[in-house]
Amino acid sequence: MRGIAAWMALALALTLGVTGCDTGQAVIIASPVPPDAGFRTYAHPSGVFTIRLPPDWSINDLSTGDTVFVEFSPPGSIRPPVSVYVINTGVALGTEAFSRVMDGYMALFHDPATYTEVNRQWQRDGSWRIDGIRHDGDRIAQLNTFLQRDGSFFSVIEVELSPDDPEMMETLNTIINTYRVDPTVSLGTSEMGQVPASEGEVGFGGLYTWVDGSGGFRITGMAVNQSDRPLEFVRIAAYIFDGRGRRLVEAEDFTLSDVILPGEHSPFSIRFPEGRPTGAVRYELHASARYAEFAAADFYDSSNFEVNAEATFNADGYLVISGTVTNIGPETVGFVKVIVAVLDDMGHVVATDATFASEQQLEPGRSSRFEVIFYELGGPAVNFSVSAQARVER
Repeated sequence: MRGIAAWMALALALTLGVTGCDTGQAVIIASPVPPDAGFRTYAHPSGVFTIRLPPDWSINDLSTGDTVFVEFSPPGSIRPPVSVYVINTGVALGTEAFSRVMDGYMALFHDPATYTEVNRQWQRDGSWRIDGIRHDGDRIAQLNTFLQRDGSFFSVIEVELSPDDPEMMETLNTIINTYRVDPTVSLGTSEMGQVPASEGEVGFGGLYTWVDGSGGFRITGMAVNQSDRPLEFVRIAAYIFDGRGRRLVEAEDFTLSDVILPGEHSPFSIRFPEGRPTGAVRYELHASARYAEFAAADFYDSSNFEVNAEATFNADGYLVISGTVTNIGPETVGFVKVIVAVLDDMGHVVATDATFASEQQLEPGRSSRFEVIFYELGGPAVNFSVSAQARVER
C-alpha cells in the first residue's frame, strides 16, 4: 500500500505543476490516475462476480454445475496467482454459519501436508483474510485467502503472493480490490467440494486459428494435464470478444482423448460454424474436467501400444496418416482409438482427428490397421503425432 500511495502522490504533484497559479484563470486539478487504469473487467458468464484484470492476463474457467471456479494468470505464469471460488449455500450466512463454511473450505482445499495456516484476520467489510504457506517439494509460496459472504453466497479469492516483485504485488492488490459479487444472480445451490480440477491443472499449447473451406473459424491446439491425477471429460470452451470486451460468440467441444494422464496432452478443435465474427479482436479458452479415478482403472494408455505410421498424399491431394497399432501391453483391449495431430514447423496444431482401429479387440501382441484422411489443413503439414488408447476388456 505504501507503494501505491507514493505513486498517487507523484501523479498528483505532476498534475498540479502544469496547472500554474495564475489567479485570473480557472484552475483545473486532475484526479489521480486510478490503480486499475488500463485494466479490463471480467464478468463471469453466470453473472455472479466481476473482477478487473490487466488486459494481457489469461482466464481459465473450471466451473462445473453451479460451482464457480476461475483462475487468472499473467503471461508466462506457471501457476495462476489468483483464483475465485463461489457457491450458493442456499441459506443466509450468519456469523456462526459463515465461520463453519470458512472452516469447511480451508479443511477441504488446504491439505495440512502441503499447507500451513499462519494467521487469521477479520476485515472491516466483514470478510476474513487467512495467511498461509504452501510448501510443494522445494517450492514455498505465501498465500492470502480472502473469504466473504454475500447473503447466501460464499466466495473465496486465493492469491499467491510475490513479495520480491513490488509491481506484481501492486497489481495483485488492485485486482483483489476490484472483486464484486452480485448476490441477486440466480445460481443454484451446491455443496462445497465440487471443484473438479483446480490451480491450472489444464493448460494449453500449440494453439492455432484458421478458417476452413466452409467459412468456419477454428481454434486448434493441445490440452495438457498439469496435475498429478488423471482427468476425463476435458471440455474446452472458446469465447470470442470485440475490442470493448463484449463477448460475441462462444463454442465448445471435448478433447479427443477420453482420459488425459498427468503430464500428457490431447488435441482439440473448436469450430465456429458462422465464421469469425465482425469486430473480433481476441479469444479466451476455458477448461473444465473431472478427476478420473474410476475411468482410469480400465483405461489402457499409449504406453501399451506401438504405433508405426506414415504420411502420404492420396490421388486427390489429401493428406493421409496411416499405419499399424500393436498391443504391446499385458491386457486384451477393445475400442482402440487412434488420435492424430498434424503440426506446422512451429509446433502449432493445424488439424486433428481420431479414428478407431480396424480390429476393435486386440489381444497382447496383435496388430491392427488405421487410416485418417485430412480433407482440410489450417497450415503447412510439417510433422504429425499419433497416439493410441483403449479400454481393458473385463
